[in-house]
Amino acid sequence: MEPEADRRSFARRCADLALIALFAVAVLAPTVDLFVRDDVARGPGPELRRPAPKPALPSDLRELIAFPRQYEAYWKDSFGLRDKLLRSHSAFKVLALGVSPDPLHVIGKERWIYNTNDHLIDSWRGARPLSDERLAAWVARLERRRRAVEELGAHYVFALAPDKPSIYPEYVPDRLNKFGPSAADQFYEYARAHSTVDVLDLRPALIAEKVNDAPGDYVYYRLGTHWQLRGAIAGYNAFVERLRPLFPSLPTLPLSEHRLLEYKNLGDAETRNMYIPDLIPQQDHFYTLKSGIKHKTLQPRRDGSRTLVTANPGADLPRVVILHDSFGPFFENQWAAATSHLAMIHDYEFDLVQIASHQPDIVIELIVERMLHGQDPSKLTAGEQRTVARRFANAAKVLYALEPAAPALKPLRRAEVKSASDERGAHVELQARIKGSVFELQGLTPQPAAQVLARVVIDAQEAGSVALLWRCEGDAGWLERRKAQMRTAVGRNELHLLLQPGDKPLERVLLVAQPRPGAWRLRELELRVEAQP
Repeated sequence: MEPEADRRSFARRCADLALIALFAVAVLAPTVDLFVRDDVARGPGPELRRPAPKPALPSDLRELIAFPRQYEAYWKDSFGLRDKLLRSHSAFKVLALGVSPDPLHVIGKERWIYNTNDHLIDSWRGARPLSDERLAAWVARLERRRRAVEELGAHYVFALAPDKPSIYPEYVPDRLNKFGPSAADQFYEYARAHSTVDVLDLRPALIAEKVNDAPGDYVYYRLGTHWQLRGAIAGYNAFVERLRPLFPSLPTLPLSEHRLLEYKNLGDAETRNMYIPDLIPQQDHFYTLKSGIKHKTLQPRRDGSRTLVTANPGADLPRVVILHDSFGPFFENQWAAATSHLAMIHDYEFDLVQIASHQPDIVIELIVERMLHGQDPSKLTAGEQRTVARRFANAAKVLYALEPAAPALKPLRRAEVKSASDERGAHVELQARIKGSVFELQGLTPQPAAQVLARVVIDAQEAGSVALLWRCEGDAGWLERRKAQMRTAVGRNELHLLLQPGDKPLERVLLVAQPRPGAWRLRELELRVEAQP
């Protein structure tokens, strides 16, 4: 009996030692990895973001206070086996449980993946409806951009690149049921009712293209967020069908005029961000024109440039500028073949100076559907600011002009106004004892519905912002949408702001300077009314 007991005891000790060894390996492996691989190998590259930098040792009290927070951020992006542990976590969650390993994605039916950027799922479901104020702001943005483009002699078209649930709702999990109109539904309905801007709904063309779907070949990437090239070609042809009554030389380019190339790479896949790009297969489908590439590339996208410029010299085709986000590059070859001059501009700036430099016949703006929530349409971009400055210079009717010696400004909220002068000339000092300097412009004559343009020249002691708020006839109070705001830097700032009363007469205007009590030197403030076309 004793030899048998000894054998069992020996086996138990061996098992215990093995368990201890495994525990030691598990505990020590992350530390060993710190010496075996560098921070980049373990870092958040697959997540398409930069890692938090390793902070230097603190040299004063301020740096010492900030050091723990900075080092924690660095450690979270570089600890040992970080990428391996995240991969294991994602594989278990997605493959075994069928759920997302993070809050940024939703795993749908048949392992379709949807991202949740800018609440796009809730926006599609109808859980985050757009307010009437936001819809009005979107239409106002389209109107001002259409007008700016028409002044160049070009035609303006706006379209939303649909989010994937709008085209493939059938793979969204049943628990995320749709119970109301999507933000896109609201937008298109409101735009049709309140604007004459050429707004194109791409959804019907993309849904119709689904008839050509086959296993593994879809209009959108099954694992990603963008359309595949087949969807982009359908989108291109939808634009052409809309524009051909005005530009009959634009050619349609059906799928039959393309040659299919299948690549073994994944294409657009959210599984990269999850560290499991090799565990769920996806086939990328690429189409090239059978006629080949005939255009010349005048400016490629490289060295940080986000603009592609191509040309077909001598071709009797329109000149086109397309302002786009990440959906745009998918159909750039089709547009390059169909235009005498093409500029694909990958940003949201709407820089009219840049647009005008290409002498376009057509200006297309294409942004992804979720930007209905992700962008603030009431704010002017830097590119639009230059346009407002030019419009201000051309507006002749003065509504208000500041006289520094006798400023028609009424201080509110414990603010003060003082006339002063320095080596740069007369100005008005704006002072406040509480956060935010608020002043009401006096002597305004109520204006019928019109565009009002403002020019503000102000010296700031610290970075902040300047805003103009306005009330219209019948408003119950000061509405957030009736606000034009711009950031200010230390020193002199020359700002141009656009006030859009809409269909109601303008009655009152406030000037608000942020962020904290202090002296602002207001050198010029002028409001002009733009003549209606």
